Amino acid sequence: MKERKIATSGDWRLVTRRKRFPDNWRTPVDEKLDKVRPYAPYKQTYAQVVAKPRPRPSPQGSSTQSHLHYHPSPPSNQPSRSSTPPTPPGTRYYTSPHSPTSLRFPPMATYPEWRGRCFRCLRLGHTAAQCCNPFKCAKCWSDGHIASKCLNTQSNSSTRLSPSVTPSPQQFEPSFDELLQGDTPPPTPILPDGRPEKVMCFIERDEEVYREIQNLNRAVVIHGERQGLLLEAHQIVQMAVETKLVREEEIRVAQLARERHLIHLPRSLSIHTFVKALPRWLWDQGFDIQQWSPLDAATVLMPRFKVLLDLEDFPIYLWKETQLIKAVSQFGIYLGSVQPEHALDFTAWRVSVATDDLRRIPMMIAIVVGGIEHQSRVKPIVWSKGPIYSASDFPELPSRLTPPPPSPTQLDNDMI
Repeated sequence: MKERKIATSGDWRLVTRRKRFPDNWRTPVDEKLDKVRPYAPYKQTYAQVVAKPRPRPSPQGSSTQSHLHYHPSPPSNQPSRSSTPPTPPGTRYYTSPHSPTSLRFPPMATYPEWRGRCFRCLRLGHTAAQCCNPFKCAKCWSDGHIASKCLNTQSNSSTRLSPSVTPSPQQFEPSFDELLQGDTPPPTPILPDGRPEKVMCFIERDEEVYREIQNLNRAVVIHGERQGLLLEAHQIVQMAVETKLVREEEIRVAQLARERHLIHLPRSLSIHTFVKALPRWLWDQGFDIQQWSPLDAATVLMPRFKVLLDLEDFPIYLWKETQLIKAVSQFGIYLGSVQPEHALDFTAWRVSVATDDLRRIPMMIAIVVGGIEHQSRVKPIVWSKGPIYSASDFPELPSRLTPPPPSPTQLDNDMI
C-alpha cells in the first residue's frame, strides 16, 4: 500500500492512513474547548509502562495467549542485565497519589518509578536537594515526618498494598479444551436451520500478504479433485527426489483442501524444469499440475464504492485502529479514518471503507466484547463510485503447464 510505511528494523510500524480533519469542514474556533486536555485511548504514561507486568505463559498451555511473547530468563551461568534492580528483602509497597504505579520503600534512584521524583515530598519534577516542601509520609500521607517514623497505625494498615495493584486476567478468552476430549473427533454436529449460506469478510492487503504471495510463486500444486484421486505426502516427496533436481530437505509440502498438494521449491529450481521432470503417469491418471496462484478457485469481486461513514457511540475502550478494521470487515475494506475536529470528541469515529455494494452497509454494528454487546450506529456521510483497483493491482494468471511428451518406450507400449 502506498499510504503505509514500514520501519527498517524491528516491529515498529508507522500507519499514515488517519487523515486530518478537513479544514473546510471546521467550525468556528472555540477557545474554551481548545484549553481542555483530551483523553487519549491506549496512551500509557512512562510509569504505567514501567509498572506493566511481564507476560508469562498460561499454566494450561492455552492457545488464547499465543500472541504474548514470553522471553524466559537466561541460565544462571550466563551474565544477564536487568532493566531494573531486584527489590531488596523487606521492601514494602505503598500507593502514591502522584504516580499511577507503586513506590518501593526505602527509595532508590535506580528504581524507574523514583527517577525524577523527590525523596522528601514524593513529588515529581525536582530532587530532595532542591525541595522546600515539608517531609511527606508515604504511609499516612501526612506532612512533617517520614514513613519509617510514622506512628499512625490505622493509616499504615489501610495504605499498604500488594505489588500487583491491578489484577490481570488469566486468559483473555475462555479455553475450548472441552471440545478436544475423546479418542477420535466426534461426528458432524447438527446445527439449527437458518444459518447464512455465506458471510463476507473483507481483509486488507498488507506487506506480509504480498511477501507471502511472492514466496508462494515458487510453488506448484498437484490437483486431484477432478477424478477424486489421492496422493500421500510421502509419495510426492519421493517423486520430487526421483527427478534428481532437488533433495528431500530442500522442498516443503502442504496438503490442501479438495485433494490438492502444494510443493514449495527452492529458489534455484525453475518450476517448468521441475514439472517436466515429473513422471508422465501423473497426467495419464488425471492429475493436473500447475503453478500456484492466488486466483486458483477464486473469483474477482471489485469494490466500486468508496464510502465515508460515522460510527457513532463506538466504545471508547476499543478506540484503536486494529479494532476499527475488525468492525468494518463484514461490509467493506478499511481505507482509513479521519481525526475528529477536536481531540476530545469521541462521539463518532469517521472511517472510509470500500465495498462492492452499498446495500452491504448496515444501519447498526453490534460489537461483542467478552459477552458485552455494544451497538454502534452507522451514519453515511458521502460516497463516490469508481473502481479502487486497476489491472496492475491483480496478480497475473500464470501460463498453464502441459504434460511432458511421452517417452519412446511409452509410445511403443501404447502401439502394442
